[in-house]
Amino acid sequence: MASFHEGRARLLWPGRDASGEEERSARPERGVLEERGRLLRVQEVLEDKERLYWLQQELLEKRPVLVQVGLSLPGGYLRYEWQRLFADAVEMTKAGLSSVGAIIREEIRVHTCFGPLCLLALDETDARVVKRSMVTVEESSPKGRLWDLDVIVAEGVVDRGMLGMAPRRCLVCSEDAHTCRKRGAHKPDEVISAARRLLDV
Repeated sequence: MASFHEGRARLLWPGRDASGEEERSARPERGVLEERGRLLRVQEVLEDKERLYWLQQELLEKRPVLVQVGLSLPGGYLRYEWQRLFADAVEMTKAGLSSVGAIIREEIRVHTCFGPLCLLALDETDARVVKRSMVTVEESSPKGRLWDLDVIVAEGVVDRGMLGMAPRRCLVCSEDAHTCRKRGAHKPDEVISAARRLLDV
């Protein structure tokens, strides 16, 4: 699996020279280190999102419809045994595409700091039909609620609302997931526990 991280330059903390030796007089306190670590993580996410955007654009220059397979795991994918879940998501996505006659011309897998992704570039096809198929895949099993199957065209993402379809349901209360996130309706631990229960189904 290709990685966005390959070839990335090593970052030096302020207060260190090129050899990696830390100057005693410049040693930051713990709170400062934690804040720097947080900022580096934010920077890493932004960099990977930018790389992903340009990869999507590159594929869309060659093919009209792109399906992006990812995981929707609250609290971050590293909290879970995600490998089998991701493999199942890719397999079921391909089956769903085959069921509507969509032809995959290119497949690229990348591993970003926010999780694994599989990008499937399709031949000329109706993106709305593809999106309906992906919603069917997401709702085909309990674990499907943890899959994130996006359909992307040159104009942007084809979402459920554009097709008059109901939004995704919250893992905890089954209300509109977006509304629950926006209101902060549930504690993070509640949402993570609900996701883990789905993995055990």
